[in-house]
Amino acid sequence: MFRSIRRWFDPTDMQRVGSNPDYRFSLANERTYLAWIRTGLALIGGGLAVAAFVPPLRWPHVREVIAVGLLLLGAACWPFARWITGHGANRPCGSDSHCPGPDSRPFSPSSSPWAPRSCSSSWSPPDSDNENGTPPPLILLATATRLLPRSAARVEAVRTRGGETRKRARMATQVRAVVVHGKGEQVRVETITVPDPGPGEALVKIQACGVCHTDLHYREGGIGDDFPYLLGHEAAGLVEAVGDGVTEVKPGDFVILNWRAVCGQCRSCRRGRPWYCFNTHNATQKMTLADGTSLSPALGIGAFAEKTLVAAGQCTIVDSEAPATVAGLLGCGVMAGLGAALNTGNVSRGDSVAVFGCGGVGDAAIAGAALAGATTIVAVDIDDQKLEWARQFGATHVVNSRETDPVEAVRAVTGGYGADVTIDAGGCRRCSAAPSMLAITRGTVVMVGVPRPEMTLELPLLDFFGRGGALKSSWYGDCLPSRDFPTLIALFRQGRLPLAGFVSETIGLDDIEAAFARMEHGEVLRSVVVFE
Repeated sequence: MFRSIRRWFDPTDMQRVGSNPDYRFSLANERTYLAWIRTGLALIGGGLAVAAFVPPLRWPHVREVIAVGLLLLGAACWPFARWITGHGANRPCGSDSHCPGPDSRPFSPSSSPWAPRSCSSSWSPPDSDNENGTPPPLILLATATRLLPRSAARVEAVRTRGGETRKRARMATQVRAVVVHGKGEQVRVETITVPDPGPGEALVKIQACGVCHTDLHYREGGIGDDFPYLLGHEAAGLVEAVGDGVTEVKPGDFVILNWRAVCGQCRSCRRGRPWYCFNTHNATQKMTLADGTSLSPALGIGAFAEKTLVAAGQCTIVDSEAPATVAGLLGCGVMAGLGAALNTGNVSRGDSVAVFGCGGVGDAAIAGAALAGATTIVAVDIDDQKLEWARQFGATHVVNSRETDPVEAVRAVTGGYGADVTIDAGGCRRCSAAPSMLAITRGTVVMVGVPRPEMTLELPLLDFFGRGGALKSSWYGDCLPSRDFPTLIALFRQGRLPLAGFVSETIGLDDIEAAFARMEHGEVLRSVVVFE
């Protein structure tokens, strides 16, 4: 190609014009022609530079329009130069008796300075690289067309006018992450490979992630044995890239990650109860260790990592003014507790509520009951420190079940009737039947804590039937992330929901094992990993 360009722009042609007056226009034409060609090459180079080096602009696809426009203008310079100068049309072949030869390019001043003298045969320059004489600008345009997607690949994603998203070329990302390789083993910080998002997927740069009991259960093999696990799931961060067909989020969105990306097609979704959907979506591609071993992300998220790959539906956009350390907690435990009171238990104004277990989930249930207008909120636990935390979130009464019978204590503060809503947050396993005993007299029992396989429940059915009792399980607080997350963040921003109170400490990625120990000993509500 470069030899072709050199031959087309050989300046010796203009040096041969001599003193013949017929060559005056030839010299002018050559200079005009070369000026246009150089302008075209400059425009093409500018288009390639814009595509390769200019970052995405604020407005969608503006950068691509500029790049393609420059390329098209540059390519148009070549035919325009030929048209305005007559360059190359019926160029002299040198074989005609009236033709001065291929090294001369006379133009007749008698007709038009822009029209070439006719010749019996046309001529095109020799070109070993381009036998058909394809003009260099078009060669460059074809090359640019092949290079443009790769240039655009330097960006994470670009929103197109039709609403689709053009994703960058597939390139794996190396990040630091927390991995557990076997049951009961200590977690390790390792470098993992995160693929670029495919169709329906999103790459999220994690800003903060809470340390939840669920992660500890994964480490202990209590949820499955699909090791190695990539831990972490209570997270918030920024969308960095999206795959084909993703329209609900775009790069730069501040999102909370959820593990219930509903399908919209199952029976529950079609009946208008998407919070019961169990055909939820996760990323199709696998994140891997350095040796290629596939990782199992906790709850389909795996957010103890600098970046993670999720299904786009697992990203819920919320107000970016909310701190990531607070927003991420809605991704699991805090939402489970709030939803147990607000959604499953349907706590309303004037209700009495008893909460068993005052860890992060239980305190969130207390905060939810207070938000709903409950007038009597009884917190039950065996740890005085946790009971003090419960008061801070809205408990009106506290009961240490090691010292006091919780059933009688709750009846005493509710006029002998028992609680309207009793929430078992899994903190008092040895008296796990107590919530249902309370509910027999008057109301609803909500189970948030996941029971062990050997646990059973006995009920006096006649009393349960006769007094309108109800037993409900609360899975993820029966929440719909797209509905509940933005609302709860708005309430936090208004000062009506004390989400910041759940953050006991912020830590680094290397401190998670120690955070597990503090959580087991009841020293913290939530440790939150913060990423720089």
